[in-house]
Amino acid sequence: MRIITARPEASIGDENACRAPAHKREQTMQARCASQSSTFEYRLTQEAINLRQQAQGMPVCVRRAELLQKARQIDVALEVNKWLSSPGLQPPM
Repeated sequence: MRIITARPEASIGDENACRAPAHKREQTMQARCASQSSTFEYRLTQEAINLRQQAQGMPVCVRRAELLQKARQIDVALEVNKWLSSPGLQPPM
């Protein structure tokens, strides 16, 4: 029987995150803030581009179809976000 003595490290969203060493929590918070410096739209657009680039070099298969479907879902999410963020949006009557 093996006994594991290393302390597990926590990540954001982990219920044990408060138990992580202080320097790890600080690094995680800095990384999180840095990733939020770009806009939501920019990050989604980059992800869609990345997914299409991944799919481009693949033969026709299930994984390729999944990548392209995810890219299309992101396109729709961008359109919905643009619509919801528009100043002319009227509440339903």
